[in-house]
Amino acid sequence: MSHRAKAQQIRSSAASRSPSSRRPLYAIGDIRGDVERLLKLLVAHGIIEMRDQTFEWIKRDVIVLLMGNVLDAKSAMGAFGDMLFDDSTSDLWILQFLQEASVKAGRAKSAILAVLGEREVRNALGDYSETSPYHCTDRNERRRHLAPGGAGFASLCSSFVTSLTHGDVVYSHAGIPLNASVVQRRIVNKRVGPPVLAAQNVCEVLGFVGHRDYARAPSRNDQEKLETALRRRRARRYVVGHYHTGNKGIVAGWGGRVVYTDVGISRAITPHATKHSSSVLYDSGQEGEDLQVLHLDGTTEPVPSGDL
Repeated sequence: MSHRAKAQQIRSSAASRSPSSRRPLYAIGDIRGDVERLLKLLVAHGIIEMRDQTFEWIKRDVIVLLMGNVLDAKSAMGAFGDMLFDDSTSDLWILQFLQEASVKAGRAKSAILAVLGEREVRNALGDYSETSPYHCTDRNERRRHLAPGGAGFASLCSSFVTSLTHGDVVYSHAGIPLNASVVQRRIVNKRVGPPVLAAQNVCEVLGFVGHRDYARAPSRNDQEKLETALRRRRARRYVVGHYHTGNKGIVAGWGGRVVYTDVGISRAITPHATKHSSSVLYDSGQEGEDLQVLHLDGTTEPVPSGDL
């Protein structure tokens, strides 16, 4: 069986297990091309172990879920921020890492997946406006890598899903839109592939992964829409990336119904890591147990309430 076929099999298994057999899930906010910090988090939580110039997956029966926007390390701080990545590997390496990690995780009966973010969609379409120049020195090479038939495109199709429902929690990059179109409703919990990335659907897909519906305090009407959508999906809450929480870390808004995980892990966002900028969300998979925030210093706490 090919690596791609194995990864697809692992992904299918992760998404389809019955509630009684749900595995613990680690949700990691937007990586933005920072492979080094991602590896540090996975090591700190005992998921992988670095050995010489490679790694081994050591934690059994878990799911690691990257919350989208794994690409693009362009910094909001301009050239100074971009230079933080001057000595870094291209952010495209993270796509190769996902494929390799999928195979190694599978041997431990675990899985690693990523939900689709707008940065991945834009890159697949050849839009590199948000990509650090240090990671995009050759646009033609990047375009070939991410085009159908390229290694990066294969990774998008083998490691990414539009969203993932885990028990009564829906994980997606920006959350399901409050006024989701028919097309957007149809791509919930789907494997990413050519139909999802097709040009004719790009507006629908970008509207699915790039909207800002949950970036503000809800109106009564919006809260009612969210509650209705959650009931239809038999879900209790959405977990999202996309919305950077500043120095607040992982927090829950909208009456606890939306949990925000984009804590600024990447050096493009937070040059000097803090306790909150390295936080990971932990879902035990056990009925009746709530979500927890895991900090890099080993401490754990319930998800606090807070607005963006």
